[in-house]
Amino acid sequence: MLTFVFVFLGFSFLVLAHEAGHFFMARKFNMKIEEFGFGLPPRIWGKRKGETIYSINLLPFGGFVRIAGETDKPNDDLNKEIKEEDKKRLFYYQKPRNKALVTVAGVLVNFIVGWILISLVFMIGQPFSIIIGKVIPNSAASRAGILEGDLILNFSNENDLRNYISSNPNKEITLNIQRGKEKITVNLTPELKDGKGFAGIAFSGGEIKKERPDEALIKGLSTSIEIIKMNAIGFYSLIKNLIQGKGLIEGVMGPVGIIGFSKKIGDVSLIYLLNLFGIISVSLAFINLMPFPALDGGRLLFILIEKIKGSPISYKIESIINGIGFALLLLLIIFITFKDIKNLF
Repeated sequence: MLTFVFVFLGFSFLVLAHEAGHFFMARKFNMKIEEFGFGLPPRIWGKRKGETIYSINLLPFGGFVRIAGETDKPNDDLNKEIKEEDKKRLFYYQKPRNKALVTVAGVLVNFIVGWILISLVFMIGQPFSIIIGKVIPNSAASRAGILEGDLILNFSNENDLRNYISSNPNKEITLNIQRGKEKITVNLTPELKDGKGFAGIAFSGGEIKKERPDEALIKGLSTSIEIIKMNAIGFYSLIKNLIQGKGLIEGVMGPVGIIGFSKKIGDVSLIYLLNLFGIISVSLAFINLMPFPALDGGRLLFILIEKIKGSPISYKIESIINGIGFALLLLLIIFITFKDIKNLF
């Protein structure tokens, strides 16, 4: 239960950090902020402070900052009645540079938070351990009851474990596993694949050496950049698979899958959980920069077009494109969520 609380608070922090980036940058340019919400509507609680409503909403995933003139263009019939001083506070009338800075602020905060979390992990350090990061459905490991987040106890490094599995095709092997506070023994028979034993598991974890703060920050930055590169490769593979009709690539998880896996990692080690949050935060920065409607990257693309053409894109066209993009993202999340729930059973 305590681990679940840490997981929920961790995700809440990442969401609030992202939205805080938009919030404080908009405040810097004196834009009118109508609402700062945690979760997605409908609203279940709200308190007005100054001109801003701070709210908690029913759906606990996500959050938002509602800036005046951001999602609702001032009515053309009333434009003449809007004073120039008031226009300066509306997102719609901001210079493209100001719009871009407000939009990218959330992404930048996610990257910095991820960098700091990963650097903290390097400062603290973690003894060696082998964690099951992925179990392929209908594999030998899956049939044996091995779960993601299980900790392998009877091997000192991943290479020895890999060699043990690959050199024993069609032979029963024994693994000592720690699952939360429970220690169990699992017997499985690796399948013969390409002349080697194949169990259907991927590993994560390893030893994290304790570093000096300056070295940890440098290593944390290089690791964060590497995560961005890996996300780019994964995103390319995802799009390629979807275009070719091959479906989602293995390892793609939605909110349910990520929370479930995070809890399992947290049961093993809070340091690994901290590292996972760092990875997720950097990954959120990358995902939000994608030039897709309804994401920050999509808005940046519209702002770039506005800068080139010298005037904002038609609000009606932008709303239609963002609506379609949001619907597609929602369908993808729903599909992945059903897949995550299915994998739980």
